[in-house]
Amino acid sequence: MADIIDPKGNLSNRAFNDNGPFGAHSLLGDTLSALGGDDVITVRGGNDTVFAGEGDDVIYDRATAVIGSGDDRFYGEGGNDTIGGGEGKDYINGGSGDDFVGYSASPTAVSVDLTTGRGGGASNSHSFGDRYVSIENVVGSGYADTIRGNAGANRLYGRDGNDTIRGENGDDRLYGENGRDTLYGGLGEDFLSGGAGNDTLLGGAQDDILQGDAGDDTLNGQGDDDRLLGGDGDDTLIGEAGDDTLEGGAGLDTLDGGIGVDILTGGAGNDVLDGGAGADRIDGGTGVDTLAFNTALGVEVNLATGRGAFNNAQGDTYANIENVTGGSGADHLIGDRNANRLLGGRNEDTLNGGGGDDVLDGGDNDDHLIGGSGDDRLLGGDGRDRLEGGTGADVYYGGAGDDVLMDFQVASRPTAFASADEMHGGSGNDQLFAFGGADALFGDSGDDLLDGGLGADALNGGTGNDRLIGGQGADTLTGGRGSDTFVFTSASDSGVEIGASDRITDFFRGFDTIDLSGIDADTGLSGDQAFRLVQLPDADPTGQIRVFADQAQGKTFVQGFVDADGAADFVIELAGVHTLTQSDFIL
Repeated sequence: MADIIDPKGNLSNRAFNDNGPFGAHSLLGDTLSALGGDDVITVRGGNDTVFAGEGDDVIYDRATAVIGSGDDRFYGEGGNDTIGGGEGKDYINGGSGDDFVGYSASPTAVSVDLTTGRGGGASNSHSFGDRYVSIENVVGSGYADTIRGNAGANRLYGRDGNDTIRGENGDDRLYGENGRDTLYGGLGEDFLSGGAGNDTLLGGAQDDILQGDAGDDTLNGQGDDDRLLGGDGDDTLIGEAGDDTLEGGAGLDTLDGGIGVDILTGGAGNDVLDGGAGADRIDGGTGVDTLAFNTALGVEVNLATGRGAFNNAQGDTYANIENVTGGSGADHLIGDRNANRLLGGRNEDTLNGGGGDDVLDGGDNDDHLIGGSGDDRLLGGDGRDRLEGGTGADVYYGGAGDDVLMDFQVASRPTAFASADEMHGGSGNDQLFAFGGADALFGDSGDDLLDGGLGADALNGGTGNDRLIGGQGADTLTGGRGSDTFVFTSASDSGVEIGASDRITDFFRGFDTIDLSGIDADTGLSGDQAFRLVQLPDADPTGQIRVFADQAQGKTFVQGFVDADGAADFVIELAGVHTLTQSDFIL
């Protein structure tokens, strides 16, 4: 039968067979030999030598402060042995089989190097001064251990503490367990498990499996075809070279496939996924996920079809992706029917939101943004950008540069159903075209052109010398600082009924101008006739511009006549009382 040996007498140079029972005895400075079987041997103190014999043995060095410690020699011999090192400079020889050395009882961190066969650490560490022969596996302490394997297939366990574990050559299994651990697989097909804590795992060469487990982990497969499993937490997974499989798990994960034909799955949470070079299969999983490109070469991504083209996107397939971030190349990014966020990056990009309420950000350089259907937000960024909102109530920000902002929805929908857009030109000399709906246009800084189109629009030129065209509908026009021009191209641009006229809120004589040159002053004659400003009306008012002030209301009205029926054909309202002269008009 198997023995449990814990002798307390003088058993020096004794040999035991495995068929008889032994009581509890002490081993102090003795030599003990077990002949065979699965033994449990405890060494309590002194300089002892233990030959475990055949079988799967467990040997403990249980030195105490009362008895003191010793420099022991342990020989596991045959079988799969577990040897627990204690105090003292021990010689540990596992013999044949798959053997462990363990330091769970060490009061401080241990340092175990199976490549050199030496132990280290602080002087009170149980690994200090130890030597190892034929040991394949290590169990660390509850502290920040340093464990290094050898060319064989090792199993290395960090236990508690912030451990550093290196597998080196061989097909190793590394377990960080609790703590903030760093694991290096090295050569061989390794399995790395971080355990609880924010761990760093590096696979090394050949096909490895890296498992982050709980915590915010960083996993790097490095060479060959690796599988990276983030687990719970906000993880970073990097495949590098090879055809890798990356699974983020729960949390806000970042996945980078690197070079190769990779499979990326974000899992639960809002993840960022970059397939890298190669025809990758990318699935964001649940959450609001972002497809990202870190490349100087332009790509084409179509979320509606789920396919990519050109350079790093060539051959890619996409599922459950909500947002796309381009690289530094000239990218073409197309959204789907959902709410997407498309970021162009640093080159001349084309962004098309498709359906849904999208956010399009061109970034640097000269970009083309198309909102599509839905209530979109278009951000031109730096450069000379072209922003087209499409259908829906869109918001435009041209940003820096001379931008063109356009709403083409009127071509596909009646004016009565056109949505209200908001446009901001930003810095630069911008052009804003709203067309349909009750729109709000802001030129901001620069010499801007604002065209409200159809609908009751609000135009504000901001700083600079701006041109404001209200278009049809009862518009509110504010020039802002600078010498501004208020342009009317048709008699129907400003109605004559109360509430139907355009209103200029800040006309400054000597700086601002009302441009009526686009209106034919006499529709009864061929050609384009000019208006004339009169102080007293003629019997035939055709072609006349009349100005009168209403002191009580604090307003000034400009009336225009294009025929002989005696009724004004358009009226423009100015806030404040003004005495206008020929120099205030372009007739």
